[in-house]
Amino acid sequence: MSRSLLSVLLFIGLIFLSWNFYAQTKGIKLSELQPFVRLFEPEEEEEITPVAEPQKEIENQENFRIEEVFACTISLTSPGGTDNQTVCEGVGIIPITYEITGAPDVDVTNLPSGISFSMSGNTLTISGTPGSGSNGNYSYLIEATNGSCVGTQTETGNINVNSLPTPTFTAQPDASTCELEQVTYETQGGFSNYQWTFSGTPGTDYNIIN
Repeated sequence: MSRSLLSVLLFIGLIFLSWNFYAQTKGIKLSELQPFVRLFEPEEEEEITPVAEPQKEIENQENFRIEEVFACTISLTSPGGTDNQTVCEGVGIIPITYEITGAPDVDVTNLPSGISFSMSGNTLTISGTPGSGSNGNYSYLIEATNGSCVGTQTETGNINVNSLPTPTFTAQPDASTCELEQVTYETQGGFSNYQWTFSGTPGTDYNIIN
């Protein structure tokens, strides 16, 4: 056999082996192999039809407004015990103060006559002097509303008003006295401040010792 024929056979064998390897890698049967010239032509791209995604049903949602709500507060800021006082008619109370936060509308009810309240910023002040005939026990009520208050915030206190006492006196000696003689007056216990008035002789000096 000539060398030329042998070379041709080897070349054909290589081509066959190449076709066989190509078929195995592509999963093609030998009977389906195309001619050699078409083996290396670009494969036709398959047209891919996009699959439409199913439309999601969107439910209508209402818009909600979210607000932070903080409870309003009423806090006593005057000394402890000022919210529970006892005074006499005509004697001013120690001012009672509160800090009120988060409430623009404040009201105070059941105060004795002569006692009132006022607001300055966040400070509530209760002050004044009980008038004549205002004796009694008054449980006042503070109400704070609107703003950040949920409902009505309340606080209470107490002001007890006593009538002015009528003091009684005994004098020693209890009869007429001479000039420069000392007279002692004695009252009932439980009182510390007195206002003395008496009718005297014009032009005569009187000295109250105690």
